Amino acid sequence: MSQPASSSSPSSSVNTLETSIYLINLGDDNYEASLEIAEQLKTEANKLLQEKKYMDALRKYTEAIDLKIDTKKNAIYYTNRAIVNNTLENFGSAIEDTTNALKCDPTYIKAYWRRYTAYLNLSKYDEALTDLNALNAKFPNDAKVLDEIKKTKALKRKKNFWEAFSSEGRGKQTMSLKAYYDKTELPENYSGIKLPSKDKMNIEWIKELIKQMKDKKY
Repeated sequence: MSQPASSSSPSSSVNTLETSIYLINLGDDNYEASLEIAEQLKTEANKLLQEKKYMDALRKYTEAIDLKIDTKKNAIYYTNRAIVNNTLENFGSAIEDTTNALKCDPTYIKAYWRRYTAYLNLSKYDEALTDLNALNAKFPNDAKVLDEIKKTKALKRKKNFWEAFSSEGRGKQTMSLKAYYDKTELPENYSGIKLPSKDKMNIEWIKELIKQMKDKKY
């Protein structure tokens, strides 16, 4: 599939790149034809994605993006490519794609979800919660969003605990257990194990902690 020729001369295209990421703008003679090609590429990529032909889908989404058309539809192309990157565990690329998607269209909700997924897989819980809070602001009391916030906060608490716990054991003090405990915001209905005094932090306490974590009480 060939790209329609740009209405701009080579020299003017270079000048345009200095001020805009787009080469094809609304009102250009080739705008509608180029947009039609981009949408066709997206359709082909979606089909390849469903068929789990991920690298082929990635190339098609990239072709649509590389047309550099000034349209909010770029948010869809970037976000769909992020789905492929998340699937291929290219989480950094997925974050970059979804960030670009939100620059194209800050209201595109799916981009927040895909970026949240990438942050979650990288254990970047603060960033993941930022995206979830943005979704919560747009959809207050949405059950799925609130559930993901709860799960992500729990994962963050667990990560912080083990970082504090392991740092004490190695003598590399990134955060003491007491500092972690004081800093952590536990839910009101928390009924799990509590931090004991230093003289009672023995092997039995550790065993009970591990048991409760396995039982998902923490």
